[in-house]
Amino acid sequence: MAKKVDFMAGFNQATQNLPVSVFSEQEKIKKSLMVIDELKRFIPALSEEEYKQLENNIIEHGCKDPLTIWLTTEKVTGISEDETAIYVILDGHNRYEICQKNQIDFKISNPLKFETMDMAKDYMINHQLGRRNLNPEQISYFRGLKYISLKKEKGKYEREEHNGKFYHYENEASESAQNETKNHNGKIYHYGKTTTAQDLAKEFNISEKTIRNDALFAKSVESLPDKLRAEVLQGKSSLTKAEVIEFGKSGELRQNQENVKKTVEPSAVKNKIINLLKQNSEHLTVKEYKDLISEIKLIIKNLE
Repeated sequence: MAKKVDFMAGFNQATQNLPVSVFSEQEKIKKSLMVIDELKRFIPALSEEEYKQLENNIIEHGCKDPLTIWLTTEKVTGISEDETAIYVILDGHNRYEICQKNQIDFKISNPLKFETMDMAKDYMINHQLGRRNLNPEQISYFRGLKYISLKKEKGKYEREEHNGKFYHYENEASESAQNETKNHNGKIYHYGKTTTAQDLAKEFNISEKTIRNDALFAKSVESLPDKLRAEVLQGKSSLTKAEVIEFGKSGELRQNQENVKKTVEPSAVKNKIINLLKQNSEHLTVKEYKDLISEIKLIIKNLE
């Protein structure tokens, strides 16, 4: 009688020492993908109509474009102090959300590697600027972010005066800065030779003033509440670009006022005023007292 063979036991024994396939490794990565809000903010939010159209397209045809992912660590992203490896989505957040919700398979790119969050952000900004379907607000926003990023890099070699002129620090770094370069999406920027605004104005074929306004716009957009920020970048806000910039400035002003309030010691101010009034009580008329009270009320109103 023929001996009965346990097929599955033989199969498991034969395959348990085989190397992990690329396919199974990708499946493992796909199940551990992370979304970091700080990076997701660089992806312009879709309108309800655009999102629904994308969802219907993926349901009908599948998710054809792979998600762009970044291999990094929890420490680099600020999640924790651990060196644990993680995979973060850099592009494809909407596709990922739709696929997760509808249980649709998707592809991922070969993981990119950046040493810092700033480098990952630079990649995302440049990637967005390479898209053809950006509206004017989004173009201005990402140009502004690129200006701010480059200025941050260039700032260790030069400072900008309020009149727009650049002055180089007279130290050992100044001379070597002439040869320092920064590669942003294939573009080389020579630190110490031209201004950041000049570099970008030439790249995008616009004026330096426009680049600087883009930076003001980007900073202001970042300070907006999430809902208003999305509307502005979708081009659906009633605010003009100039109004957005002013809105951002007023927000900074309010923040400064809040900081001033926190530094005021009400009791110390009160005692100082009372002492001054007592010292000068014999020399003040009723009208002068009333004027003082009016001024004090005005000060209190400004502090509220």
